[in-house]
Amino acid sequence: MSDTTRCFVAVKIPKEAMTPLVQLQKSMDADAPEFYRWSSLDDVHLTLYFLGEVEEDVIAQACQRFDLLKWKAFSISLEGLLKFPDDNTPKVLAAGVKGEDQALRSLQLKVHDISFMLTQDMAPKVFSPHVTIGRLRKGKPGYAKMLKRAFAQNRLKSGASFTVESFALYKSERGPEGAKHTVIKEFKCVE
Repeated sequence: MSDTTRCFVAVKIPKEAMTPLVQLQKSMDADAPEFYRWSSLDDVHLTLYFLGEVEEDVIAQACQRFDLLKWKAFSISLEGLLKFPDDNTPKVLAAGVKGEDQALRSLQLKVHDISFMLTQDMAPKVFSPHVTIGRLRKGKPGYAKMLKRAFAQNRLKSGASFTVESFALYKSERGPEGAKHTVIKEFKCVE
């Protein structure tokens, strides 16, 4: 069996958009202490497509095809607090994405079509734009009242807008402190 690499395609969130995310993480942690393991700011991204475990030839083909994509830069911002699943003790907390929705969805569809063909994925994935900021700690009991109060009190106000001028193919390596993400190759917009 050949070696595989766990990969995904994403937009890196720039440093100028991080301050509101950090404030939201701190505020949520104060209201619901140690419930969530917060995403490292080095790894915060907007996933366009999760390829899963793929072989080196698939990575090479994806890079070749992503290089040929034609798309224009567009602006988005982070806003709101999303919960997945949307119940009393959600496993994932995320910032919502606002802005040039049609341009973002167009880019995601192009990435999806290439990735879907190369991975021979049997089920198309529904795109729900969000930026994960935290995951429920394993074994943490659900104190629904405390979490409901924390969710009611905390929202990400309209964050800094930024221009999406590139996306990247990442490899993801799992570890005890969460996954570490490394850029394999970055792809710039074509104006």
